[in-house]
Amino acid sequence: MVTVYTKPNCPQCMMTKKVMEQVGVKYKTIDVMADDKAREMLMTLGYRRLPVVNAGDDNWWMGFQPSKIKALASSEK
Repeated sequence: MVTVYTKPNCPQCMMTKKVMEQVGVKYKTIDVMADDKAREMLMTLGYRRLPVVNAGDDNWWMGFQPSKIKALASSEK
C-alpha cells in the first residue's frame, strides 16, 4: 500500500492524490499536522516539504511527481 504524507490545503498533496486516483494507484493518507510521530519521522529522514510518498521499502519521494506516480501505476498492473 502506498502512503501519502500530507497536510490540509496543500496543492501539491491534492494533485498527487488526484493523479493517483486517475491512474488507479491505491493509497492511504497520513496528515502530518495531526500525527506528530509521522511528522517527526519525515523530518528525521530529511524531508522538509510535502507531500512525501512511500511506495515501498526504498521507494520514497517528495513533491508532486506525476512521472513517478505513472511508473508506480504501471508496475502495479
